[in-house]
Amino acid sequence: MPPTPRMRIDPPLPPDENMRRDAELLDGEGPPRGRLYRWRPYGLSLGHFQKEAPADWLRTLAPDEVRVVRRVTGGGAILHAEEITYAVAGPDGAFPFDGPVHRSYEHVHTMLIELFRSWGVEAGLETCRPHALKRHEQPFLCFDRATSMDVMAGGKKLVGSAKRRRGGRALQHGSILLRAHPAQPHSVGLLDLAPRPLAEAEIMEALHNAFEGLLASS
Repeated sequence: MPPTPRMRIDPPLPPDENMRRDAELLDGEGPPRGRLYRWRPYGLSLGHFQKEAPADWLRTLAPDEVRVVRRVTGGGAILHAEEITYAVAGPDGAFPFDGPVHRSYEHVHTMLIELFRSWGVEAGLETCRPHALKRHEQPFLCFDRATSMDVMAGGKKLVGSAKRRRGGRALQHGSILLRAHPAQPHSVGLLDLAPRPLAEAEIMEALHNAFEGLLASS
């Protein structure tokens, strides 16, 4: 009997529905499962503890370009435009949520780096020490922050992830950039770096297979 799939691919959805489905994963039951998805229209997700988006930053976007939504996870704001988002949730303490807080980032990000390198994208883990800034001193955007275990390429952030633990379960989700957006200048996308053309369908299928393999270890 074939194993039960752990990862699904959802169609592009509005920001509030995407966040509802991620919260549903966090508050669900059973072994680790996840999903891959896009945002239509584009979204700006605020970290759980962030205040509203600065008006001067919002003015850098075209009118009605994005809808603002708040994540259940912490961290900085992310502009979800030309990217693919992953979300994985499961029992706290079970793989990939075993060990210290940073362990799940290491599991997921190492897997992503191996995949990116297979496409000729030289990505790696950020090795700097965690920032010591107070919450109100931190940059507004997730991709303006570089902390240990971030996925970097060419000195810029390629993947931005965040995590939440609640009720004996854990959720980790993250933005895998396809192309950088001018409003996130410290970021870079896979398609900006890949030495050959990559179709979105190819990327999505490869991500799905990689996450299935990762979650099969749990």
